[in-house]
Amino acid sequence: MEALDYLKGAVIDGMALDELVDAFERMCQIPIADDSVRLDTGRVSLNGERLFCFSMVRVFPIEHPSEDKEYTQIHLDVLYPAKRLNWSMPNSVWSDQLNQSIFSYIRSSKAFGLARQEAILGVKIYMDEM
Repeated sequence: MEALDYLKGAVIDGMALDELVDAFERMCQIPIADDSVRLDTGRVSLNGERLFCFSMVRVFPIEHPSEDKEYTQIHLDVLYPAKRLNWSMPNSVWSDQLNQSIFSYIRSSKAFGLARQEAILGVKIYMDEM
């Protein structure tokens, strides 16, 4: 898949959150019909460790012979230590819920402001179906 391959090639070790958002935004400029973008933030547990996840997700339908719509998601998850109390509240915002660009919203969000001050523990890029 072109968009996933682009994102994997655009993200390199040591990138700051600003640069990761820029790379995800550029990936979203690759045309895919009926797509939307979601920002998910909150605590997750990975291998027994509690982390804060700043996740950008591009969702789009896949062609399937059945009548049920199925969707593919491309994720860019940025992981941080879950040490800030105000990071514990989960949040999910879809691009079609906003009166502005999802990327303007992301860059002005409280989670972005907090996360960009912290050291990134890891970045995961993957695709799944829902």
